[in-house]
Amino acid sequence: MPGPIATRILCDLGFEIIKVEDTGQGDYLRDLYPGTFGFLNRGKKLISMDLKKDGGKIIMKRLIEHSNVLIESFRPGVMDRLGLSYNEVVKINKNIVYCSINGGDDPGHDINYTAMNGIDKTLPVQIADTGAGMMAALRILNSLYKNVNEHIIIDMRHIPFYFNLINIFDKSMINGDYPFYTIYNTMDGSIALGAFEEKFWKNFLEFINIDGPMHDKSLKGKIDEKTSKMSSDDIIKASKIYGFPATKVSKPEVKKSENLRMGSDTVQVLKSIGFNDDDIKSFLADGSIRL
Repeated sequence: MPGPIATRILCDLGFEIIKVEDTGQGDYLRDLYPGTFGFLNRGKKLISMDLKKDGGKIIMKRLIEHSNVLIESFRPGVMDRLGLSYNEVVKINKNIVYCSINGGDDPGHDINYTAMNGIDKTLPVQIADTGAGMMAALRILNSLYKNVNEHIIIDMRHIPFYFNLINIFDKSMINGDYPFYTIYNTMDGSIALGAFEEKFWKNFLEFINIDGPMHDKSLKGKIDEKTSKMSSDDIIKASKIYGFPATKVSKPEVKKSENLRMGSDTVQVLKSIGFNDDDIKSFLADGSIRL
C-alpha cells in the first residue's frame, strides 16, 4: 500500500494522480478491502492497460511525456523488464521524478519489515506501508521544490526503524493497560483519556473524585464504573474546566463511494494526452486497454 498512500497524500495536496492498473485483476485491494481501496484512491483517475502490449507501451510513453512524477512499487527488476527503468524513462522525459518503493531483495509485507527492525508483535497499524508512503511523498515534494529530477528509492526494510516507538517506550504504557492512557465507557459511547503527564492525571482525578497513582492498573475498573454513568459531552466539558486531555471516540462517517471501477477514466485520460476515438478503439480491440 505505500504507493497508494504516497499518491493519496499528493492527491490531497492538489496533484492530478493517474492510477495505472493492469487489464486482468487490477488492484487486489478493490475486492479484498473495498473500504480501504476507496479511501486510498478517492480523487484519482483510474486507467487500465496492458504494459506488455505494444498499445500499452505507446500509451505509457505518452503518459510519461505528460507527467512530472512516476511512482512504482514493483519488485526490483520488473520495471526493467517492462522497458520502464529509470534510465529508459528519463530518455522520454528528462525532467521526471522517478520514485521506486520496494523491499529490495526481501519482498514481503508490513509484518516482515517490522520484524526485521526488532518489533516482535503484530501491530494495529501498517508502519512500513504508511511510513514508506509518507517518506515517498516528502522526497517527491522535495525534488519538485528543488527542481531536481532523480531516482528516489524508498527501501521498506529500513522504514520501521524511524517509527519504532514500540521499543522506545515501555510497551504497556501506551497499549491501554494503565488508567491514565486508555478508553473509558460512557452512557452514550466512550471517551479517550490521554493524561500522560502527572499534572493532567491529578486534574482528572479531581474531576472523577478518585485518588490513586497513575500506574495503578486497578483504578481502571473504578474509573470506568463512574464514567459509564456520565455522558461523553459532560466529560469533555469537564476536561476543559479541570484541564485534562479527553476526546469522544467518534464513529467514522460512511461516505458514498465514488466510481472506482477499473478503467473508469481510461477514455478521459487518453483523450487528455492526445489520443482520438480511433486510437482508443484500436487499443481496445487489441486488448491494450480495458474500459
